Amino acid sequence: MNGIKNSGTTRIFVVICLLSFFAIALESMDAQGTGLGPPISVSNGPPQFTLAKERNLIDQTHEEALAKSRGCLECHKSVDQSSMHASPNVVLGCADCHGGNPTPGLTMRKAHVVPRNPEFWQSAANPNDSSVLLNHESPEFIQFVNPADLRVAERTCGPCHQEPVRNVGHGMMNHGAMLWGAALYNNGSYPEKNYRFGQAYGADGAPLRLVNPYPPAPEETRTNGVLPYLDPLPRFPIAQPSNILRIFEKGGEKQLQLGIPTATEPPGRPARRLSERGLGTLNRIDPVFLNLQKTRLHDPLLGFMGSNNHPGDYRSSGCSACHVVYANDRSPTHSGWYSKYGHQGLSFSSDPQISKRERGHPIKHQFTRSIPTSQCMICHMHQGNLFVNPFLGYTWWDQETDGEFLYPKTQKNPTEDEMFESLRRNPEAAAARGSWSDPDFLEKVAELNPMLKQTQFADYHGHGWIFRAIFKKDKKGRWLDLADNLIAHDDPQKFAKAVHLKDAHLANGMHCVDCRFLTDVHGNGKLYGEPRAATTIECIDCHGTINRRPTLMTSGNGGRVDLSQSSTPWGPRFEWIGKKLFQYAMMNPDTRWEVPQTIDTIDPGSPHYRPTSRYAKTLRRDGVTWGDVPGRPLTPALSPSEGAREKGTKEGEKTAGFQERDKGTAGLPLPEGEGGGEGEDAVRRACARELAHDNSNISCQICHSSWATSCFGCHLPMRANQRVALNKYEGFNTRNYTPYNPQVVRDDVFQLGIDATYKNHRMAVLRSSSAVIVGSQNGNREWVYSQQQTVSAEGYSGQAYNPHFPHTTSSVGTTKNCTDCHLSKENNNNAWMASLLGLGTGTVNFFGRYAYVGAGKDGLDAVVWTEPSEPQAAIGSHLHKLAYPANYEKHLANKSELKEAHHHHAK
Repeated sequence: MNGIKNSGTTRIFVVICLLSFFAIALESMDAQGTGLGPPISVSNGPPQFTLAKERNLIDQTHEEALAKSRGCLECHKSVDQSSMHASPNVVLGCADCHGGNPTPGLTMRKAHVVPRNPEFWQSAANPNDSSVLLNHESPEFIQFVNPADLRVAERTCGPCHQEPVRNVGHGMMNHGAMLWGAALYNNGSYPEKNYRFGQAYGADGAPLRLVNPYPPAPEETRTNGVLPYLDPLPRFPIAQPSNILRIFEKGGEKQLQLGIPTATEPPGRPARRLSERGLGTLNRIDPVFLNLQKTRLHDPLLGFMGSNNHPGDYRSSGCSACHVVYANDRSPTHSGWYSKYGHQGLSFSSDPQISKRERGHPIKHQFTRSIPTSQCMICHMHQGNLFVNPFLGYTWWDQETDGEFLYPKTQKNPTEDEMFESLRRNPEAAAARGSWSDPDFLEKVAELNPMLKQTQFADYHGHGWIFRAIFKKDKKGRWLDLADNLIAHDDPQKFAKAVHLKDAHLANGMHCVDCRFLTDVHGNGKLYGEPRAATTIECIDCHGTINRRPTLMTSGNGGRVDLSQSSTPWGPRFEWIGKKLFQYAMMNPDTRWEVPQTIDTIDPGSPHYRPTSRYAKTLRRDGVTWGDVPGRPLTPALSPSEGAREKGTKEGEKTAGFQERDKGTAGLPLPEGEGGGEGEDAVRRACARELAHDNSNISCQICHSSWATSCFGCHLPMRANQRVALNKYEGFNTRNYTPYNPQVVRDDVFQLGIDATYKNHRMAVLRSSSAVIVGSQNGNREWVYSQQQTVSAEGYSGQAYNPHFPHTTSSVGTTKNCTDCHLSKENNNNAWMASLLGLGTGTVNFFGRYAYVGAGKDGLDAVVWTEPSEPQAAIGSHLHKLAYPANYEKHLANKSELKEAHHHHAK
């Protein structure tokens, strides 16, 4: 009886408990919208453990770091810097960065991470022409060979350098959006000027979409160039075909199988199907999208290693691409003290396991902030990479000047295999006919300089190219010394007297890192489509204006950075001593230089005073009045007659009447308390209103550039019968390949125009930088179109002009003069002015292979007057004699008469 009673009580209790539980559960579901109970309830998922915050590796002890290196040090007995950092405060073990297994006693295979593609990793050197190889390796192996690769840098470099690692992933040097955007828009393949495509890869090698940290407003995109996102390039078969390239639009069925005829196919002449198409696409592809994924233009970017097969191409990827220095250039001006290590990419490490004869190694196992310009030039020597070559005073060789030293005496007719091997190293087809297709010859080109008569060659050869020096000349092409004296063409001291037009900053010992600081190199985390939009530094940030000395706060579109807080590896970067500003070098702790102040150049009491500078900077819009700073009437403005008297004196000399009146006025800094106030704003407004060359409407580089490069034609002929791998993304093989042939690169053209919105529409230097001439050969080796100019997305000419910072800052004797931008009193520079304003002079017209001659009512004749292959020499010309000596002799035997022409009837 008791058992029954107790059993019933128990059942009632269980029911009450269950009802209570379901009530609580229902209440929780109603409140939370889920069946998992309130936040304090136990999750129905796996148990969650709260992990202690991971200890920062930099805080570990030396013994802890050594434990992660013991096995490594059994073989690598002596390393340059155990942590790769020069600072002893950085305590890291080998495995902290490289991974692998540091347990002592292991074999190399067990200690090292094994690659997926061991045939490409036969040694510790960077592979030759590795291209997309890193996209096919595991993240663990990538970390092992280069912990600073951007695929893994977030977990290796990121814990200590979080902001730079995060920013550089969105930086221009990683995604390279400008070249792709310009090529697609200017050649009619994508309709928008705001760039859409960029290059970046994840740890697994997959292409990434880069997204700005926040969605920018349309106004920010318009005025500041900030983009919302960048996508990988789409696969070329799905891209729409471009305007004039109609051959790619031909419809039809899929590619026929060889040997199986059809009733609709012309016998012996298959239809013009240029490639196997995907289902439903037929022949509708876009060759521009295809070329961007195959042709080596500005590749490789930070996502890949350098090609490591020429002087000027040795580097690693990611952070190491800049911060780990390789031997690329023997010039002390370009490489600083690294020049002693040569230019063959050899190691000078103390590690006995690293070969000292094998190319593709860094100089030392060490990071550095002292990065020489030669390291920057590995990437920035080409149009698509912003072309900073002129900073060193060089541009592309024109394939002719002093060419007798670079072409073989016997005509070289390359086979298909020889052409393929040459193009694999150098996308310029002309190299296959020259001696410089041989890597051993190429790396010794600079050693020819003592024998050359017309130019001098650089010691770096990125992409396998040759670069020639630019020298000061007059507008008739005659060589000048610094004082504008003519240099005789046959003067044996010609190059000693000549002025090599490298940038004035470089001439004074500066390197790129002495001007391009943290944000300009790494970016600020935002996505920009153009490098200049992402730049923080402007000339006035260090040199000031005629109104005031600099505050050392950057004023560029990329953001505000306080340069007074920046540093070199050995201390503060800038130092004021009185009114003089000094900068300390990044490459040498014992080097500093005074930063000239613009305000001093107009002050007669300053040793930096230049009458010509004062004239140019204070000239009023009336064209005759000059001398003082508008809005600051410390001295009366000079009248035209007085100005003529001062302008006629030599530098450093003044007539007595001027000395007393101008003493200590224009060059003084603002009085205490006046900087940036309403008075200063009034001065700035007065300058903008009255001055002819005020900072608000004229860019500094217009007057202070000694020259600018212009590219008026690059020939890109596509051949369907070449099966070549993509040099981006997966790297798979497809038909069609296009070499890259610069044809009209000029250094004697100077043009002006209006700058971008993010540069406040000031007057700036322009250049022609996208002038593509295209051709296409089908599977039957027929040229279905030849040397056609493209059309932009808006229907204009595909030859694009853009504002450009020439990086050829001038100094005394090389600065622009008045008649470089204004009509002369003698009225003898009209043609130059037409060129300056972009009106054209006919001096860079591109004829192509045929010269069309009218035959009256009978029609016209297309006369063949050039060679069909690169270099496209005019038959009978000097270049023809150099590159095609056998063909040249044949032409002379034909009494120099052109023998081939094609007639087109009038009816």
